[in-house]
Amino acid sequence: MTAAPFAESVIDGINSIAAHARTGNILAKRRAMLALIAICQRAADMALSLSRALAEPGQHYGPEVTEPIAKGAMHLRAASLAFAEADTSLATLLRASLAETMESGRQVPHHDELRERGYVGTAPPNTFVDPVRR
Repeated sequence: MTAAPFAESVIDGINSIAAHARTGNILAKRRAMLALIAICQRAADMALSLSRALAEPGQHYGPEVTEPIAKGAMHLRAASLAFAEADTSLATLLRASLAETMESGRQVPHHDELRERGYVGTAPPNTFVDPVRR
């Protein structure tokens, strides 16, 4: 059995996000993290809703079906939290001054990754659109 026809458009979108992140700078990587957070949250919501619908009286789907779906939803929520942690680290790298970066002992990407229109070591204007809160 194949996935629903619209799954292909989701996969294409994810592939586009990944390609943009691989070829872009730190801002592209941050946008990818924001996208992954939104994707995981939406997928978790869908899975939990499906699990609840299948567990309704009269549906006759047992816990052997509904519980793994609900468990998968929890894993997706956990993944969104992990991606949010990575996004916070990326944001910290973007906002840190050169002196703060050197003193922190953190690994830092090549300076070309941190450069977007001349912003290095300063917080760039808010160019991010949170896909979760559009």
